[in-house]
Amino acid sequence: MFRDAEPLGNADIARFPASVWRRYDKLKRFPSGYLVFGDAISSFNPRYGQGMSVAALQALELQRVLSERTFNLASEFFTRAAKVVESPLR
Repeated sequence: MFRDAEPLGNADIARFPASVWRRYDKLKRFPSGYLVFGDAISSFNPRYGQGMSVAALQALELQRVLSERTFNLASEFFTRAAKVVESPLR
């Protein structure tokens, strides 16, 4: 089956120049009623699979913050998410 397959097009090389970390935890203010998550906070080279792991850990931190019913959800979440993002960048 695969032996007879033909490529649909040329192979492309995807370059990923650098990891990105948007430091929402450093903001003095963040719009009320909004929250960013996952790739909106950080993105990593997909070759290493860190992005999905970091997003999953951010989800756990968000669950914890929501369960605590904190006054400033965004600020508390971004502080905790920063600790998660920092780990693979070391």
